[in-house]
Amino acid sequence: MVLGGYGRAGRLVSRYLADEPDVEVVVVGRNDSMAQAVAIDLSRGGRRVTSGCVDAGEEGSVRRAIKGARLLVVASSTLRVVGTPMDACLAEGVDYFDLQIESHRKEAAREERRAAIEAQGLCFVTDGGFHPGLPAVLVRHAATVFDDLVQADVGSFLRVDWQGLGTSEGTATEFAEELLDMRMEAFRDGVWRRLSFLEWPIFAPRAPFKGFRGVPMRLAELVELCDSFRPLQKTGFFIGGSGWVADWLMFPLAYGLAKAGLVGAAGRWLRFGLTASARPPFRCELLMDAVGTIRGESSTCKYRIACEDAYALTAASAAGCVLQMLRQPKAGLWRQGSFADPERLFASMRQRGILVEAPSPRS
Repeated sequence: MVLGGYGRAGRLVSRYLADEPDVEVVVVGRNDSMAQAVAIDLSRGGRRVTSGCVDAGEEGSVRRAIKGARLLVVASSTLRVVGTPMDACLAEGVDYFDLQIESHRKEAAREERRAAIEAQGLCFVTDGGFHPGLPAVLVRHAATVFDDLVQADVGSFLRVDWQGLGTSEGTATEFAEELLDMRMEAFRDGVWRRLSFLEWPIFAPRAPFKGFRGVPMRLAELVELCDSFRPLQKTGFFIGGSGWVADWLMFPLAYGLAKAGLVGAAGRWLRFGLTASARPPFRCELLMDAVGTIRGESSTCKYRIACEDAYALTAASAAGCVLQMLRQPKAGLWRQGSFADPERLFASMRQRGILVEAPSPRS
């Protein structure tokens, strides 16, 4: 079941899942007519897709909808009621996945329910998509290439057609909330700390785009990863590439508004600014130059995951993880970055048209 399955990412997740012959998808949300229209459209070609009406903020509504379901995918802008679908899944014994951004609200909801999730043996995976979602997958894959992984900074290049996407006010407000929770830190020599501007790494997307200096953005999935990769000395997630107007004017102002408590105003400013400044060509890339040792010798390897459509990249990553949950569930509370098998996820994303360049694991 896909909650918000008629949104930009949710519709693609529903389609990618329904492409699998052994998966039946139910598209649900508050707008029954939109859910029904998407279900009818996706049903063409033999896909098994139905629809329903669900209020994500009302536990009884969610519980009635998910009875008999294997897994609930939350693809809606419902951070304000993030705990409600989780509680419904716990009550009905249904596994859970979301592709919502990181927030202090969601972190609190996760931890408050950890004991119940583990006691019931359910599989809950949060932070799906491509960021969060993929950076920790890249680092974990690099750890299979080297004997010891030493350095793994991940850069996100975002040149998105915001005007063409028609970004909703709810999505823009979630972006602003992400800025509110944002900690501009990276992992260096055993500690997470703020970096000086000159320490921000430079990443090189494919032509015709130029290199960009990435703004550090601490991700929980990488924080957790550092505890289990002791040789790792340097990692972090860095974002940029939207152009100087967005990178150095719109985002800093939105960050200031969010920090001042004006989250709604920050969201509206982001929505206006990103839409007004979007210029083709468009592309999204995740880039990583990993450094480590193989048989005592220093070595490097490069990673690139790319797509022209940010929502397609998000949905392909999320759907690949959901399919792993359906076929090989692992009980517990996870993030996509720690749950997903990297090789299988890369293969699934390639099947959906995503460019994935990654070295082979060592034998």
